[in-house]
Amino acid sequence: MGTPIENTTLTQPHAPTPLLQPHAPLAQMQPHATTALMQLHAPDTTLQHASQTSPSTVLVSNANKQQILLSTAIVRIQSASGKWMNARALLNAGSEVNIVAHRQTSLLQLEPKQDHNYISSIGNTLKHSQVSVHTNISSRYNNYSADLTFIVMDKIAVPLPHNYIPTQQAKSLAYPTFFIPSSIDLLIGAELFYSILQTGRLKLGSSLRFLIETTFGWVVSSSFVRDTHEHTSNKNTC
Repeated sequence: MGTPIENTTLTQPHAPTPLLQPHAPLAQMQPHATTALMQLHAPDTTLQHASQTSPSTVLVSNANKQQILLSTAIVRIQSASGKWMNARALLNAGSEVNIVAHRQTSLLQLEPKQDHNYISSIGNTLKHSQVSVHTNISSRYNNYSADLTFIVMDKIAVPLPHNYIPTQQAKSLAYPTFFIPSSIDLLIGAELFYSILQTGRLKLGSSLRFLIETTFGWVVSSSFVRDTHEHTSNKNTC
């Protein structure tokens, strides 16, 4: 998993609260039959563990006029004392590893284990992680839980999305304020990604096109055309 690259191309659960208006409330909608997942751009990358090398891929976010919304969710993560804390997770089907930000392990007081990993991304850029942690994550909406090992990195990605996205109030979402740029605490990779997917798919319109049902809630994953008059520099995440 590489670090953010500039100027290149690339959270007790609450009761569900209106999907994106003017559509009907989520509770009135029947989950659609499973449809083909959106194609995700995934350049080749490599994870090197000790002396072994194996292929891997990562998601790409292109922050130009058409902004890609990467799927994020608020999940619960367990501390060393057994308490649960909310954390913002990036759901990445193209990552071989799960990653947690160093600041999050400090908050959770998780005991690190020596575990050397080299993560390669775009341009074969290597990042070295010396430790990993093991803990549980769970959903805010149901009894789903999983125990995972996370590689510890100083930083996972720049705040996502890259720019504020105007939208009406949303509810029943895995991350209700997905449209406000916020830091990423966890990256959940392919080990868990496909097991959290559910059957529901909702097509909303031209701006926010899809909601995808997961065990963590409904996630937004699509494109958003930014105001062409915005004066922002290109930031890209891989």
